Amino acid sequence: MRNKIKAKYTLYFIAVLAVSLLINLGSAIDDPFPRLIKPLFKWMCLGTSLLLVMYILWINFMNHLRYSNVWYCKQKKDLKMTIFLLVTIIPICSIHLFMLSLLLGQRSTTVFTWLYFKGDFWFFIVPVCVYVILVYLKPDKALLWLYDPKMLMDKNRKLYELWLEKRNIFVLRSYLYAIHPNEYLVFELNIPLWKAVLFEKTEICTFAVFANGEKWMIKDEHILINPWVVKIGRSVYANMLYFEQEVGAKDILQMDRDAKNRIVSIMAAHKLDMLLLLTRRMKANFKSFWEIDHLLQMDENRLYDTFQIFGARQN
Repeated sequence: MRNKIKAKYTLYFIAVLAVSLLINLGSAIDDPFPRLIKPLFKWMCLGTSLLLVMYILWINFMNHLRYSNVWYCKQKKDLKMTIFLLVTIIPICSIHLFMLSLLLGQRSTTVFTWLYFKGDFWFFIVPVCVYVILVYLKPDKALLWLYDPKMLMDKNRKLYELWLEKRNIFVLRSYLYAIHPNEYLVFELNIPLWKAVLFEKTEICTFAVFANGEKWMIKDEHILINPWVVKIGRSVYANMLYFEQEVGAKDILQMDRDAKNRIVSIMAAHKLDMLLLLTRRMKANFKSFWEIDHLLQMDENRLYDTFQIFGARQN
């Protein structure tokens, strides 16, 4: 194990030095010798290598932040990529140009010339952009993580296998939260069922209460016949992914604490309790869902069945 870690970081070191060499040779790569013999070249390569490590750590930080920042998670998919590229690449370019101008300023020259941006600059910006795009599309390919992404993937796989074995709803919910961090905040055109907690049917329309606490009117009711959706009241349907088998006091259903806290931050607690009231008629319906023979037949992929919402939000 230690040998693998040493080999990995040795490879990282060689890769960073190679990219540093490429950046500093720049447009002189076809005739490198005049630059290689300059006294400051090796120090330039060393300094660039240290900066590259700092850039990699910055990219890792931004890569982590895009899963934990609430505002970012609510943005559309294309806009999210644009934002990630801009807030990641612009600071890197700014620092790099600042360091170059600081160094060249001591020699009474400047980096802000058309000759630099036409030639050497591309040997810096292209590798940076390629790596940032790679990290966005394939987060597990990022270098110098403080933890191994594969360990997280293995943990997720174990959660999934545990769900298949034990048929524990909490385990399945934990698995979905792990593989879709903060995605419950995002509303795309076709919304998967796992993002909805409750459905409230009225004479005019049907509303969905989501795991982020918001309540929206849905366009059709076909999602109500999904096997994960159970009728708990005269006009209320629950996505059983978020609920516990044990019923609370006064026949109020117990649900995922995090989702409940998000909902009551927008909806009054007593209104939520009214929705969560399990009526006498529906007790058998609710109880039958938890029978082991029924749980063994439940297909977690049906939580990805989709539905659409209208533009008006209800509070």
